[in-house]
Amino acid sequence: MKKILVIGSLNIDFSFRVKEIPVAGETVNSNELKISNGGKGANQAYTIGKLGGNVCMLGMVGKDIYGKNFKKCLKKVNVNVKNIKEISNIQTGKAFINVSEKGENAITVFHGANYEITPEIIFKNKKLIQSYDIILIQLEIPIESILEILKIAQEKTIILDPAPANINIMNYDLSNVFLMKPNETELSILTKKAITDKESI
Repeated sequence: MKKILVIGSLNIDFSFRVKEIPVAGETVNSNELKISNGGKGANQAYTIGKLGGNVCMLGMVGKDIYGKNFKKCLKKVNVNVKNIKEISNIQTGKAFINVSEKGENAITVFHGANYEITPEIIFKNKKLIQSYDIILIQLEIPIESILEILKIAQEKTIILDPAPANINIMNYDLSNVFLMKPNETELSILTKKAITDKESI
């Protein structure tokens, strides 16, 4: 079985159900609040673990109740959490999500501990990274750290979820990324082209 390493974000999601996404200066009521574990990295690791994959997560959380619960949750689906570090004096990352009746969403992310995954931390984990077959990354950690991963894992299968979309990533050499998987909005931002139908995709 291929060994999979997810390097990335762990966020606590606060999801609000609203009639419509609020515009600037507007206050809206929500009739539902759901608090759950999320973050693009943790979501990938959780899904792979639940499907029976051999998966490890490298990430950062705060030394708070959210961080401890996160590790327990991932462990339940057999994710190796030994490389999720708890950091003092910084909070676990959070995402505040408004979801409309039409299924549209607007998300505000507080990076918190996720931005402590620095290039230096990546380099310190070089041997760990090189011991895995497939590396999954996203853009909820610093771009400089992503570039360090690409340098270290050149012989590995790298899958990049370019979210949240950051046009700056296109200025770098991504030739050893095996697969990049943007959604329509992210594809539009990364290519600077309007995405309106299958032809434009």
